[in-house]
Amino acid sequence: MQYTVVTRQSALAQKQTDLFVDAFQKVLPDVNLVVQTMSTIGDQTQGAITNLKKAFVGELEVTLCDRRADLAVHSLKDMSVLPVDDLVIAAVLPRHDARDIFVSAGSACIQDLSDGAVIGTSSARRCAQIKACYPHLRVRLCRGNVNTRIEKLESGLYDGLVLAKAGLDRLQVARDLHLEPLPIEHFTPACGQGVVAVQCRADNLRLIEQLSMINHQPTYELIMLEQEIVRQFGASCGMPLGVYAQSIAHDAVQVHVFLSDPHGFNPVYQKVDWSVGEVRRLDCVRDLVQPMLDQGGREILEKSKEDINAGFD
Repeated sequence: MQYTVVTRQSALAQKQTDLFVDAFQKVLPDVNLVVQTMSTIGDQTQGAITNLKKAFVGELEVTLCDRRADLAVHSLKDMSVLPVDDLVIAAVLPRHDARDIFVSAGSACIQDLSDGAVIGTSSARRCAQIKACYPHLRVRLCRGNVNTRIEKLESGLYDGLVLAKAGLDRLQVARDLHLEPLPIEHFTPACGQGVVAVQCRADNLRLIEQLSMINHQPTYELIMLEQEIVRQFGASCGMPLGVYAQSIAHDAVQVHVFLSDPHGFNPVYQKVDWSVGEVRRLDCVRDLVQPMLDQGGREILEKSKEDINAGFD
């Protein structure tokens, strides 16, 4: 038996695919996996991107639907929270550290940066979070793969970067730079950050059953909760919205939510603890989201939709 696996050409995407292949073949060593890479619109674009989710995963999903590949490996945070016709997330790997991380050649901590220092990121969420916590800093768009961004930092274009810690850890880069993991409370990650997801066609029942053998169910349940919270907000891709769920005991889950306009004005931080039983009730999610929407969140999201990149200098 043989399956074709499709993923992006970036070093991080290929590393994450290697992690999946290793996990899959430990369980099913007789199945042959052939990996194909693609350069997506997101990989090719250096400027601002309006539809982030489709830019990085859309072409891979088309490849699945056209039956040119059997499964795709994604960073879950790149995927839409809305279901895709005829496709399913059939497995996720155990979540890596979901935190954002500050990277700099000259400053050990982001709070040590002087007035007007320039931080690079491609995320409207991170831009808003930086400005909410450190309004004296400037935030400029920085696109490209992890290595490209670090090269831009080392060339002096930026005083620091904010990236996903999981990507740096998986690639084992930036060891000679100052690294500061940022607190979840103020830099709440994107939904699904740190998770590798495996997607396939919904009609491929045999493959779905095989992928279930490597699915990390605790991670799967938490990211499904995160996605439901984002859906309840009605947020589209790239919004200044952070959602992170973690187990804090065998029967309890803690959820962090960050919401702001693109400039970091009037940020809203929320933290709740739920029992596992509560998490399984959709009204529990509504009880979290609806007050935030009623107390200005709806206007914040509508303003963000006008221009998600408005906060960049």
